[in-house]
Amino acid sequence: MSINLRKNHKFLSSSGKIKQICQPLAYLSIHLFTFFRKYNDGGEIYLSTDKQWIDDYYRLGLYETSFYANHQKKIINGFDVWVNDSPASVYKHGRDYYDSHYGFTYSAQKEGYTDHYFFSFGKENNQALQYCINNFELIEKFCDYFWDNAASVVKDCEESRIYIPEANIQVADDSPNELDDNFAKIFLDFMSASSSINIYSCNLLDKLTYREKQCVQLLLTHFTAGNIANNLSISARTVEVHLDSARKKLDCASKIELIIKILTSVGQAKIAF
Repeated sequence: MSINLRKNHKFLSSSGKIKQICQPLAYLSIHLFTFFRKYNDGGEIYLSTDKQWIDDYYRLGLYETSFYANHQKKIINGFDVWVNDSPASVYKHGRDYYDSHYGFTYSAQKEGYTDHYFFSFGKENNQALQYCINNFELIEKFCDYFWDNAASVVKDCEESRIYIPEANIQVADDSPNELDDNFAKIFLDFMSASSSINIYSCNLLDKLTYREKQCVQLLLTHFTAGNIANNLSISARTVEVHLDSARKKLDCASKIELIIKILTSVGQAKIAF
């Protein structure tokens, strides 16, 4: 289903103000930001730093494959990191035309609606993504800052909210929630079995050096590069070199992919702790 917005539609005309508010995100290498409010009655507000993305989102029917647009009952408060390799059109279009390869969403349920904040990174900015993952408190502060400055813009858009007939929504079967649920199950299973994930018996890691395995082991237990460096008495830069080497040897595009690949492999191997 295609929805053609008027050139003066509030969603589009507000883009300049949203871009101005989001200038601090450039310091974190976040080049595309989107704010999405989904009301319980089905209405929605969609704002972005790039008005062309908004136009594409509705004109090309990208919302039909958006998990966040169509599964409000499954949304939980907090952060959701996504590695953007899904074939769903909303992700593929973002990769192909907006260099949106990695990112995360911060969701906050309120009375009567849910707010979603989308942060996108380019293909070469996976390190910036990792930094943000390790410093989510900065993103929470930005969301507060955004709301302080954009509340009037959002309110002005309420009268222009869009209602999409539910019958026309066809969410892709490979929504990002499937990966999230699988990852969460594996991770929780490990945490219930041990406070430390033992990866040394995993055949997938045979090609890694002992030091690389040490760094990966600590990475999987939520250690930052600085924590790993202190634990192993080496520099943070050396830690990053070891992790980058491990990532390349396992053919992963980012640390997030590295974590998911290893945890999945360990889960399939059913390694005893």
